[in-house]
Amino acid sequence: MPWANTFVFWGDERCVPFGNKDNNAYAAIHLLLDKVAVPLSNIYRIPVDFPPPIAAEAYERTLRNFFTTDEPSFDLILLGLGENGHTASLFPGTAIINESARWVKEVYVEEQAMYRISMTIPIINRSRNILFLAEGTGKAGILKKVLSDAEPDKYPAQLIKPVNGNLYWFVDAKAAALLPSGIQE
Repeated sequence: MPWANTFVFWGDERCVPFGNKDNNAYAAIHLLLDKVAVPLSNIYRIPVDFPPPIAAEAYERTLRNFFTTDEPSFDLILLGLGENGHTASLFPGTAIINESARWVKEVYVEEQAMYRISMTIPIINRSRNILFLAEGTGKAGILKKVLSDAEPDKYPAQLIKPVNGNLYWFVDAKAAALLPSGIQE
């Protein structure tokens, strides 16, 4: 991996302090980025030390300054799949799933009683490669629904469809247990 030429951004973040174990950047830095030669200047964390609307605007400015175009494209976006069909912080029933103008937006997630900051669907879908990861038996039911039911308001992960890129699903056998056998290949 050419770490010196790699730039790292976050697709979403919980509005908790950086040192909190639930902070995505904290986990990624301590589990991976501290162990590889990616320059600190190439790591762009979502600023959680501001009120959520200001943090979202600040991160969107960061992205706009980095890309200097109205149609940015990440080389790779890595996404997870929540047991309720969410991805990034694009939760069912939240207004952010219909956002079309902003690149980054704050969202209050009732079920977690917290604000989160997330990239929006249009910027995610401009990526060259989008990779979903799902593992474990807890993801089997929702994975089957996301890949077979057509209810994007209920399962926002279905809204992830690259405009000019590739979509990949990497799932373990437990998560794939309810899929038709042809899909597991």
